[in-house]
Amino acid sequence: MNNTQKQILNLIKTSLHPEKKQGEIMVEDYDTLLQELTDQSIVGIPGEYIVKSESTPEDAKKRWTHIVYSQVAEWTKLMEAQTKLINLLQENDIPLAIIKGSAAAMNYPRPEYRSMGDVDFFVRTKDFDKAYELLKANGYEFATKSKGQIHLENNKYHHVELKKNDIIFELHRRMSDTVQGKDTDQKIEALIQEGMDNIQTGKVGTYKFPMFEEKLNGLIILRHIIQHLSENKGIGLRHIIDWMQFVEKHVDDDAWQNTYAKYFDAVHLKEAAIVFARMGQIYLGLDPSIAWCKGYTPANTLREAAEHTQTETDKLAKAWMEQILASGNFGAKQTKEDEGAGVLYKNKNVFSMIKSLQSLGVSNWEPARKHKALRPFAWAYQTGRYARKGLGRKNPIKSLKQDREKSNYKKGLLKGLKID
Repeated sequence: MNNTQKQILNLIKTSLHPEKKQGEIMVEDYDTLLQELTDQSIVGIPGEYIVKSESTPEDAKKRWTHIVYSQVAEWTKLMEAQTKLINLLQENDIPLAIIKGSAAAMNYPRPEYRSMGDVDFFVRTKDFDKAYELLKANGYEFATKSKGQIHLENNKYHHVELKKNDIIFELHRRMSDTVQGKDTDQKIEALIQEGMDNIQTGKVGTYKFPMFEEKLNGLIILRHIIQHLSENKGIGLRHIIDWMQFVEKHVDDDAWQNTYAKYFDAVHLKEAAIVFARMGQIYLGLDPSIAWCKGYTPANTLREAAEHTQTETDKLAKAWMEQILASGNFGAKQTKEDEGAGVLYKNKNVFSMIKSLQSLGVSNWEPARKHKALRPFAWAYQTGRYARKGLGRKNPIKSLKQDREKSNYKKGLLKGLKID
């Protein structure tokens, strides 16, 4: 962990928990800081602190004032677009639930500082086609880089990306079903479909929106982290902060004991809930008095305290933090050299690897997207693509070995979350 990353963690901790401030945070390089915050998709959170800090030079204050205003303006633009979307669907008797985005931001002390890249929402599976046709008739078109028609035609895809006025809208019919085991994925899907019968009203500022009830909203925030880790998409600090803020607002020790422990255990997310909340305690200022995420058991509490050793939960939390800082949101900091390790990491066997190659091949091979007859051969195209990249490396054999080592290390970390 470098100095800039340490500064970021301190800035986030102080910005979200100003009562814990311990002196001024000295920033060494504001350009490097901005890039790192951008890679982690959390630019807005520390902005106000930087502007108000006595240690910030005047030129940096002016720049960061503009950054904060731009963040709030973008957030407002998205919220206005979200409200129009909600009104359109509700006026046409299509129930929906907003997920992530504002449903996560409402747990922040300043929701408008939480970065939002798009508007994600669920409709019932039976309403999916109706919702799509309605949106299409009202100016929502396939997003430029999405698979568009392929996703629409094939029911195995859980969402379709649409675009209007330069804003991306993700229309979901279900959660991704290739993340955990088949039975667990089906349990989560059942919870979501049931949740559509119990929609609540969320609010941030003057904006109201339909959302899932509290427990299910928390599950989706947590599951989103696991989805990105399982598919090697890369998660940023924003994902961890979303979960930390949910915990801070809703999951004290009593709530965990009486409600959440059993709820998350039923879908194999209990360990992940503990590890990522503990990460919030170690690095980001989550209330240290919350006991359920510390990884202690009655048998080892005194020994751990006496020896000052780390629990397995602490070790896993710290290892995942290193991965998050190294990868960035959606893998923003990953290089082409990381691609090979990523392919090995996210595929458990030959069958799943071929499925992955097929999906990526369709994404990367434009003729296959245009012509259905070519799509069955997309996996071969993608295999050739990887082979060319691999052979183009300076030392392909050594690189393959390094890819496997990186992959096995991350698989070990994922196994530690016990999501299957």
